Parts: sequence; C-alpha cells; structure tokens
Amino acid sequence: MYLNPVAHRASALPTGFKQEGGCNHVLTVLIVAGALLIAGFELLRYVGTYRKFRGDRIISCPENHQPAVMRVAAARAAMQATTGTPHLQLRDC
Repeated sequence: MYLNPVAHRASALPTGFKQEGGCNHVLTVLIVAGALLIAGFELLRYVGTYRKFRGDRIISCPENHQPAVMRVAAARAAMQATTGTPHLQLRDC
C-alpha cells in the first residue's frame, strides 16, 4: 500500500492551521502575540511611571532654593521611561 506523504502530513495538522502557499499561520500568531505582549508591557511601564510622578510635589526651587510646591512633567517622564530612565523636568516654577 502506497501513502502519499504530502497528503498524510497535511492531514496531521489541526483544523485552521493548514499551510497554504508556504505561509505558516502558527508562526504568524506567535509573532503577533509576542508583539502584543511587548506593547502591553511598555504600556504598563508608562502608566506606572505616570502614576508615580503625577501630582504636586514639594521641592527646592532651582531659582531661589526655597521650598515650593511644583508639578513634575509626569507624562514626559513616563514617555522617557519606555525608552530608558525617566528624566524629571519641572513643569513650572
């Protein structure tokens, strides 16, 4: 009895994961899932850094070295945290 190896191999794949035109759907799904995982991690880092630096803070003003209530540019610090270490800048003084 002669079995066609191509037909046998294609029938062993689960439904919905057939290779057509040389495209591997499982690999595509894994790449998309990995990209979504990385994007989700970066979004969590952004939100965490923003929540950490938002609001008023008591600092020493660089102009007159007196205590002052300031706002840090939290959105900018959060954006920089996604690419490395956040650099804090005063929003106003």
